[in-house]
Amino acid sequence: MPSSLTVMGRDNKADGVKEMELSPMRALQLFNEYIDKNFHDVGDRFAEVAIRIHQGEEEKRNIRGTTTKDEEETLREEGINFIKIPAPKFDS
Repeated sequence: MPSSLTVMGRDNKADGVKEMELSPMRALQLFNEYIDKNFHDVGDRFAEVAIRIHQGEEEKRNIRGTTTKDEEETLREEGINFIKIPAPKFDS
C-alpha cells in the first residue's frame, strides 16, 4: 500500500490558486472509485475472461476480478499482463 502520494505539475501559486491537499486515504478512495467506474467486474472468472480477451474471443475491455495462484501462473504462461491491486473496502 502506498505510503504517500506526490503529484507534480505546474506551480499554481503564481496564479493565486490554493494548493489542494490530498490525504493518502482520499487518494485511495478516488483510485478505488476510478477502478469501480472504469473496469468491468468479472469476479472469480477473471482468468477465464482475460484469456478469452487475449485470444480475441471477447471484446477488449478493462476488467477486474480475483484469481487463484494457479490461475495467475496460467496467465503469465499465456503472456497476459495483469496487475494485482489490493482493493480496500471503504465505509460509505
